[in-house]
Amino acid sequence: MATSDNIRKLEELIKSQGAEEVNALKEALEEINEERAEEKKKHCKDLLKKALDLQSQMNTAERQFNQAKKKFDKELGKILGKLRGMEQGKSAEEVEEEAKAAEANEKKETPAE
Repeated sequence: MATSDNIRKLEELIKSQGAEEVNALKEALEEINEERAEEKKKHCKDLLKKALDLQSQMNTAERQFNQAKKKFDKELGKILGKLRGMEQGKSAEEVEEEAKAAEANEKKETPAE
């Protein structure tokens, strides 16, 4: 990469300075680099916080989805049980009574959540 005229002039300026001026320029450059490093660190930290927040939100959403899915699956199972009963020739009343009895037994066996 070719050195621009301004960069060459900057290098000449640094070379022409006395020891104190060179040290001051070096210190200023070090401070600038430290400031940039701090800005980069802060930006990375902000991005990591956002990533962790999103991960937490995703976990919460997934947990809620799985709970809802479980409830829907349970209801679907109840409906399929009723349909099987009707397929076996039972009346709608018999099917409903069996479903209520099964639900009552399930409540007795399953502790409250």
